[in-house]
Amino acid sequence: MASNNFFLVPQIIADEKYFDVSIAEILRSVLSPAGKFDLTEEHETKDEYGVDFRVLIRLNINCQSKAPQGWAIALKLHNERIDGIDWEPEFLAVDGSIGHGWHRHQWDQRRQSAKHTKTPAPDFDGIDSREQLLIRAFSIMRIRVNARDYGDQLPISKRGSS
Repeated sequence: MASNNFFLVPQIIADEKYFDVSIAEILRSVLSPAGKFDLTEEHETKDEYGVDFRVLIRLNINCQSKAPQGWAIALKLHNERIDGIDWEPEFLAVDGSIGHGWHRHQWDQRRQSAKHTKTPAPDFDGIDSREQLLIRAFSIMRIRVNARDYGDQLPISKRGSS
């Protein structure tokens, strides 16, 4: 039986993760009428015993709303959110308190989900552009992107690949 690899989530979250896309490319996508961005990349990590694993992780961004309160970023494994940042007027924080506004979703190993475990993210107060959201979220979530923007032209090494 194939493993779902959820045992690797704490390490994946701690790892630096790379997505071969630029912030400018993401912004063009989220500023389009669809307002969304989605990319899956292979990520190499190790378990607690030093065994190498390769997993597919997915970066999901939704900025359809004109207001920052409607924007969300999620990191997914097997289509399950393992990390993410978004805004809610009210949420139940992991410590039992009621939070308001920006929060980070944290992995709950027992539930194998990050949907319900939330902690306030005050560093996001005052966000008013999608670019600010991406830069702050990627920094906190340890996501690196390509510094080079290819625009609508793919680099030669990517042409014809799927």
